Amino acid sequence: MKNFLDKISFNIYLLCLILWLFSYWSSYIDASVFSFPALLSINFLPISIVCCLFALYWAFRTRWYVFLFFLVMFFVKDGIVQTFAFRTSLSDKYTEKRLKIMTQNVEVFNVYDWQTIKNARDKILKSVMDEAPDVLFFQEFYSHNKVGADRNNVEQFKRLTSLKNHYFNVRIKAGNYKDRHFGMTIFSKYPIINKGEIPLENTRNQIIFADIELPQGTIVRVFNAHLQSIYLSHDEFDFSYEESGDAPPAWFTKPLGIMRKLKRAFAKRALQTNQLTKAIENSPYPVILCGDFNDTPVSYTYNEFKKHLNDAYLCDGFGIGATYAGIIPFLRIDYIFTDPQFEVLSFKQLNNERTADHYALICEIAY
Repeated sequence: MKNFLDKISFNIYLLCLILWLFSYWSSYIDASVFSFPALLSINFLPISIVCCLFALYWAFRTRWYVFLFFLVMFFVKDGIVQTFAFRTSLSDKYTEKRLKIMTQNVEVFNVYDWQTIKNARDKILKSVMDEAPDVLFFQEFYSHNKVGADRNNVEQFKRLTSLKNHYFNVRIKAGNYKDRHFGMTIFSKYPIINKGEIPLENTRNQIIFADIELPQGTIVRVFNAHLQSIYLSHDEFDFSYEESGDAPPAWFTKPLGIMRKLKRAFAKRALQTNQLTKAIENSPYPVILCGDFNDTPVSYTYNEFKKHLNDAYLCDGFGIGATYAGIIPFLRIDYIFTDPQFEVLSFKQLNNERTADHYALICEIAY
C-alpha cells in the first residue's frame, strides 16, 4: 500500500513539474495567435508552490527525486526571479536629477459604492499629498466636469498638490448632461509638451502617453496603460446554487464561462501589448511605463515589456508584491517599468490601507 501511494505521489509530482515547465514557456507565446497556453502561464505561482511542497516531501524520502525539481527550476529560473523579488540591484547613487513616480488604479474613487471603502477619493488625495510625486498616473479615473464641483477631481488634485499640469483622456461620458467623465490621467509637476493616446479597438481599456520636460532640459515619454480587463464578478465564483430543469450545474458551466473570458482577455491584451511595444520602440525619448496590465510577471505581456524596460519592483521589492486587492489574491498586475538608462533609487507599495481594489505604487529614479 505504501509503495502504491508513493507511485501515485511520484506521478503527480512529475505532472506538476511538467506543468511548471510549460507554464513558464507558454508565457512566450503570443496569445493573440494562440490563447490557450496563457491559461497555464497565469498559474505559474500556484504551480511553483505545489512543486516546492512536493520537493520538500521527497527530500525526506527519496532524495534523488529532488534533483528533478532543481533541474526544472534551472529552466524556469527567470520566471521565479520575476515572481519573487529579492532586492538585488537597488542603486545608492546620489543625484539631484530625481523623479518620483506614483501610479494606481483608483476604481473611479468608489463613486458608485461598489466597495465598502468610505471616502476613497479623500484617502487617495491625502496619500498623493503625503508622497508628493512629480508624476502621477491614474487608471479608472473619475471627474465631474462642472467647474467648482467637489467631485471635479481634476481640479481638486491640481489645486491641492504641486501637479499643475495634466492630461485627462476621457473614455466615457455619463449622466444626464454627460458631465461625469471616466478615463485615465497623467498629472505632472513639470510641463507636458506633447500628449496622445494609442487607439484600442473594441474595448473600454486605454493607453495614453505624454512627453514631459524635466529640469535641465531632459524630456521623457511616459505611458499610462490599462490593458484588457477580464471583467470577472463575484457571482462567477459562487458555485452554491444549482440550475433549474435540465440545465448543466453551476460547478460545470461557471468554470467554462471563466475560461472563455480569460481566453478573450488574453488575446486582446496580447494585441494591445504588441501596439504598446511598437510605440515604446519608436519613442524618440527615454520611456517610463506605468499602469494596470491585468497580467502576471510570467506572461507574454510582461516578457514583451521586459525586453525594452526594467521592472522597478525587482530592484527594491521583496516577495510576491501583490498589487491587486480584489477577489483573486496574490496577484501582481500593476507595474512601473523604467528605461534602462534610468536608475531605480527606491520602490514601495502603499498597502497599509485599502483605498481601491489596487494598491498604489511609488518609485523614485535618477535620470
